[in-house]
Amino acid sequence: MRSQARRAVLLAVMSVQAAVGGATNLGFLKNAPIGQFKEEDMRMMRAAVDELLREDTKGASREWHNDKTGNSGRLEILEVFTSEDGRRCKKLLVVTRAKSQEQQSAYPLCAAPDGRWLIDTEAAPKR
Repeated sequence: MRSQARRAVLLAVMSVQAAVGGATNLGFLKNAPIGQFKEEDMRMMRAAVDELLREDTKGASREWHNDKTGNSGRLEILEVFTSEDGRRCKKLLVVTRAKSQEQQSAYPLCAAPDGRWLIDTEAAPKR
């Protein structure tokens, strides 16, 4: 069940990453690194996310590389914090690479009561 929740977070992260620039036509994705990923690339990225979200250490990271496609990525926990409303949160850096392109974005993720990690762009550390 938790693995499915982590995959949902990854898909949400990738959706947000793909939407950078406010484009309404998703044809631009074919030229973005994530648009070049094969199913095996996605599986490797999901596995890295699953593993990294189990950690609570700032600076913890995971890298993956698919020798068959040459595609790769890197994930890093930039920050671990408790939100103003008491949720456990992490700011996650997502770097995707395909061919000679690289794209990176950072997303605040907060744990929901059911254990899922959800993107929350308004999450702020408790003061």
